[in-house]
Amino acid sequence: MKLKTLVKQEWLEENNKDEKAPLPNRDNFLSSISTYEGYGKSIYRENKLKEIGEAVNRMVEDAEVFTMHETENWFDKVTVKRNMKSLKESNKTFQKTANEMHTLQQRLESVYEEIGNVLGRYYTTGQQDEAADELKKQLTK
Repeated sequence: MKLKTLVKQEWLEENNKDEKAPLPNRDNFLSSISTYEGYGKSIYRENKLKEIGEAVNRMVEDAEVFTMHETENWFDKVTVKRNMKSLKESNKTFQKTANEMHTLQQRLESVYEEIGNVLGRYYTTGQQDEAADELKKQLTK
C-alpha cells in the first residue's frame, strides 16, 4: 500500500468523525427537559439520612440499656452481652454508611442544582421563579 493511499484513508476517517450526530426528536427532548424539576423530589429526600442515623443510634443505645436491665435474671448474661455487642457493631456500620451517604447526598444535590442551572439557561425545566410567584400573589390580592 502506498503512503498516499494511507494518508487519504486517514483523512477520510477524520472527516467522517467530524460529522454531526443526528438530532433527537425535538418534542421528546423538550418534554424530557420540562420534567427535570420533578426529579428534585427524589433527589432531595424529606427524611435526611443523617437524622435517621441519629435516631437509629439512640434506639440501639437505649435498647442495650433496657435489654441488660430487663433480662437480668431471665437470660444468660453472656448471650445477651454477645447479642448487644453484635448490635453495637451493626450500628457502627450503619452510622458509618449513613454518614457516607449523607456526604454523597449533599454532593448529588449540588450537582443536580448545577445541571438545573445550566439547563435553565437554555430551556424551560419546569422551575418556577419564586420571585415571580411572590409577585403574582401580591398582584392577585
